Amino acid sequence: MSRKYNLQINNQNFLVEILSEYDGKFTVNVNGTIVEVMDTSISSEVPIKNNYSDQENNSQIQLATEKENISPNQSNDKKNSGQIKAMMPGKVLEILVEIGDEVSLGTPLMIVESMKMENTISSTMSGKVTNIFISIDDSVQYDQIMIEIE
Repeated sequence: MSRKYNLQINNQNFLVEILSEYDGKFTVNVNGTIVEVMDTSISSEVPIKNNYSDQENNSQIQLATEKENISPNQSNDKKNSGQIKAMMPGKVLEILVEIGDEVSLGTPLMIVESMKMENTISSTMSGKVTNIFISIDDSVQYDQIMIEIE
């Protein structure tokens, strides 16, 4: 059972679907991109204009900001391809699995520092780790294959 939301932020529309939640981690589809986020958030009041009125009210929204857990940049048709790719350039800080390890959907695979933030890269499928193409302290580039899972 999933929950869907249509959001408009800075005149951009986002279709957000919460696919699953386990142990404080959410698997979310944002406009066709599957990402993992932690239940870590901050609250802020922002003016929201109601569709049925011209009045603005201050309402609370929550945005995950402190430490993001990001899965590979994959659209729905590539969701189960088994290739874990870098979503952005960064540096590998930790590798949390080894070749031969069995992993489940959402299992943390590695920690990558990107834009001065530590990002936990999690598995987008269940299976066995068959290849690890990176090492600790490696620099990774956008869309670089880091781990393969079958």
